[in-house]
Amino acid sequence: MPANGILGFPNAPKITASGGTVKDQSPAGIFDGYRYHSFTTTGASTFTVQSASRGAVLEMLIVGGGGGGGDNVGGGGAGGQVVQMAVVDPAVGSWSVVVGVGGTCTTSTGWVTANMGGPSSVTDPAGGRTGAQGGISGGTWIGVHYRGTLYSTTALAQMWNAYGAGGWNGGAYGPGVCQGGYDGGSSYDAATSTGFGGGGGGGSGGAGATATASTGGKGGAGVLVWGSYYGAGGGGGGAYDRGGGGTGGSGVGGNGGTTNATAPTPGKANTGSGGGGAAWSYIYSTPVGGTGVVIIRYKVA
Repeated sequence: MPANGILGFPNAPKITASGGTVKDQSPAGIFDGYRYHSFTTTGASTFTVQSASRGAVLEMLIVGGGGGGGDNVGGGGAGGQVVQMAVVDPAVGSWSVVVGVGGTCTTSTGWVTANMGGPSSVTDPAGGRTGAQGGISGGTWIGVHYRGTLYSTTALAQMWNAYGAGGWNGGAYGPGVCQGGYDGGSSYDAATSTGFGGGGGGGSGGAGATATASTGGKGGAGVLVWGSYYGAGGGGGGAYDRGGGGTGGSGVGGNGGTTNATAPTPGKANTGSGGGGAAWSYIYSTPVGGTGVVIIRYKVA
């Protein structure tokens, strides 16, 4: 299914609705004959359909929160799932909307752990729910999350283990169509048995890159929807004494940190993109994932 303009219904009947931030242009500023209801605040909100004529169509974009970047030569966080769907003859009434948080970091007994992004969802008045998972957090040299499983350094001997997080490769929960779910890059070059900076996080539109001797891995691409990118991976952190951080995917994933001089950056808010990996410690950084978003649109012209 194409990612941009996939669900256009130029002669769709009219809908009257409220909720979220309402504009007659896309978040990218495109005037295309649609009315957009954007839900950007994390947590629960309500979208209300007051009326919908026969054959009316709602189009929905649901993006989970991006994963946090990894600590200590960390991998980039994965982008959240990007889910699109169309609802023909939408039910009149209240629809529940949930926007997922971006993955943060927590400290426990001296260790710092990156967290997954939160899920986003839309539930219709009858209880039918469709959602997008949050992105997985980036790995570190003291342990790595890869495809949702935590491995220790002893389990992956002789590797630095700073994998970028792999994106969810399962489908959406509910009837929507899920984009992406690509793997993150590695910090380790098997051909030379050399450890580099952190690998790039997997995006919804492409895989994260493996780090090189000079930079952390680049974050995987996001998906272009209605003129904006969503669900990109964060760049990997630079190595301790050499190289820069990897760039985030599609201009919305967080950039990796550079040694101890430059902190990683967060994933862009309301894009569900992963945070950049830290070169050294979270005390130098704020590599959180970008918050998710729910956008609902329908034809008005």
